Amino acid sequence: MPFSIGLRDFILDRYPGTDNPSSYASEVTLMDPSQQLRREQRIYMNHVLDHRGYRFFQSSYDPDEKGTYLSVNHDFWGTWISYIGYILLTIGMLMIFVFPKTRFEYLSKKLSAMQKTTISIFLILFFYASNNLYAADPFVSINKDHADKFGKVLVQDHKGRFKPINSLASEVLRKLAKKDELYNQTPEQILISMIDDPMIWEKVPLIQSGMHPEILKILNVKEGLISYHDFFEEDGSYKLQEKFDLRR
Repeated sequence: MPFSIGLRDFILDRYPGTDNPSSYASEVTLMDPSQQLRREQRIYMNHVLDHRGYRFFQSSYDPDEKGTYLSVNHDFWGTWISYIGYILLTIGMLMIFVFPKTRFEYLSKKLSAMQKTTISIFLILFFYASNNLYAADPFVSINKDHADKFGKVLVQDHKGRFKPINSLASEVLRKLAKKDELYNQTPEQILISMIDDPMIWEKVPLIQSGMHPEILKILNVKEGLISYHDFFEEDGSYKLQEKFDLRR
């Protein structure tokens, strides 16, 4: 080579508590008599020594950690051809986002159309669901096989009698709704659903009102199934509280 390089020091750092190297670097001196140049430089990861078309990279080191290995590259035209290729590649990628009639523009239009269609479908389903909140099941149906297995679990009622949950659930449903099934759900399915999401069941018509015109008027409901929520005002007060107070 038309110049020389001298190693002044080799530096090796390790991860704390181990012998594994975390980084290493070479402190070198570049000497080029033809250019009357003497320069000190540090070569380490991603920091190379570049001089007169030669590029020196930190490669490895001696086992005794006193010597260093540098890889050398001397390919002027190959280096510039690679750089020009990277530049053209970058320009081409940018042009995809700017120029019309590209694959990116085609996909963007397709995606925009799909988004508009998706929003339209969502709005239709939302308004349909809002207008038909209790037209079908007002809750997520519980798997019937799962509910049947759950119904075999033994529980103790308020009188101390042991019975399977399906008997207790059936008694509760008949007491409230005067029905053996409701919303195409078995008593066990309804009981599990109540435990899973009681907030929904507050507004589900579940309680049989019976023929009590005065009570129906106070509750402002029609005869038939009414919800737990119907017994309370918006502020949370009990609508029938006054009637209980008068009885006392």
